[in-house]
Amino acid sequence: MIDFHKVHGLANDFIVIDANVVPNRDYASLASAICHRHTGIGADGMLVIVHVSGDEADFSLRFFNVDGSEAEMSGNGIRCAAAVLYDTNRTYNKELNIRTRSGIKTLKLRTQSMSRFEFEVTMGKPSFSPSEIPMLISEPLPQIINYDLALETQTVKITSLSVGNPHCVIFLPDFDRVDWRSLGKEITQHKAFPNQVNVEFVQVLSEQEISARFWERGVGETASSGTGSCAAAIASMINSFTERQVRVQTSAGELQILWRSDDNISLTGPAEIICQGRYRLR
Repeated sequence: MIDFHKVHGLANDFIVIDANVVPNRDYASLASAICHRHTGIGADGMLVIVHVSGDEADFSLRFFNVDGSEAEMSGNGIRCAAAVLYDTNRTYNKELNIRTRSGIKTLKLRTQSMSRFEFEVTMGKPSFSPSEIPMLISEPLPQIINYDLALETQTVKITSLSVGNPHCVIFLPDFDRVDWRSLGKEITQHKAFPNQVNVEFVQVLSEQEISARFWERGVGETASSGTGSCAAAIASMINSFTERQVRVQTSAGELQILWRSDDNISLTGPAEIICQGRYRLR
């Protein structure tokens, strides 16, 4: 039996478990089973909280997609894990440091009302170098902006970057005029991205606001994405479409993104605990 919490950050939902309860487990297989929408609990991913000591981080966190693959980082997921840590009284600090595969992220608790929390997350600095995304290209470009990516039946213009995990951003005038789901599925597995890539489709609404849709590697379509919203916002900024503080409208609600003067990205958004229970191991 595994104790779990189910939490969502703007309908991007996760099963949160503790490594102390389930040590040395095949987490990839467990994630696929527990996240299955029909035969499991159902979620976009599974989060494993690891307790640390003698470290600059308070906790460590691992992120698993529904297909069992492990991600470097999840902006919505890290807020969901923090909500569980506060709700179970494992921390009382207003500021929390969590180690991820893409470095230590700092979270500040902004508000709490019953099972709903709002956090500001320092996501780190974006990377634009193709080798850091990573993205394989033949020409020596310092960054990927308005780049022609050849697909099977067409060529699309992309902006690509890393915000702790790889992203590809495409700007659209209207979501309904393009089959962005099919595009996202194809681009996610494109040979130019050796680690696959998360794909964001963006409609610029104003200099302070954008709308975004998400196709995530290892998951597919998600109602929102924390790192995806950061990538969409930064791509809008470096293309001179928006200012450095942006509201990102997802299909499930709003996230706030600020590209600070120290080059770090700040992500502010909610996390809500849905339920908790016990999962029977097979």
